[in-house]
Amino acid sequence: MTKDWPVKSHTPATSLFTPFRDFCYPHYVEFITFTPPAAVAGATREVHMSGHSKWATIKHKKAALDAKRGKSFTRIIKEIMIAARSGGDPDGNPRLRTAILAAKAASMPSDNIKKAVMRGTGELDGGQIEEVMFEGYGPGGAAVLVNVATDNRNRTVADIRHAFSKNGGNMGEQGSVAWMLDRKSVV
Repeated sequence: MTKDWPVKSHTPATSLFTPFRDFCYPHYVEFITFTPPAAVAGATREVHMSGHSKWATIKHKKAALDAKRGKSFTRIIKEIMIAARSGGDPDGNPRLRTAILAAKAASMPSDNIKKAVMRGTGELDGGQIEEVMFEGYGPGGAAVLVNVATDNRNRTVADIRHAFSKNGGNMGEQGSVAWMLDRKSVV
């Protein structure tokens, strides 16, 4: 024997809200959207959802920030090392003083600054970075002097020669362009 279960009729959802129809005035409803100030200014920002672990998101953000800081620290350390060759005293070496101020502005630890100065003066062992000047002619015969700080002169020569040839110029011999120019100041 089968039992007949009572069947419920499915009524449309609007019938559930029938008592509230008198209180809804659609012509008074406003949709307000909030636009953050960063989006108004034209800046874009990615928002990452944590997914499984919030720590994973934090870890990725910290890794990206550390990579960015490390890149700027490396550039500043090279500048400090080159400037320290002319003298390790910031009071007597304006280029070193400027490099140290740039390092402090980038929040570089003072221990790293001291090590870079010592490496530049030769007190500590480390990769020697040297300044090299290349001369050449650009497109249309324009004289070009290129000052480079490098730790590998051979690699840098190949890179500079490639840049000259790719852009319609050629490298010249030592002294082929320098005789035409006098150093007045550094900007």
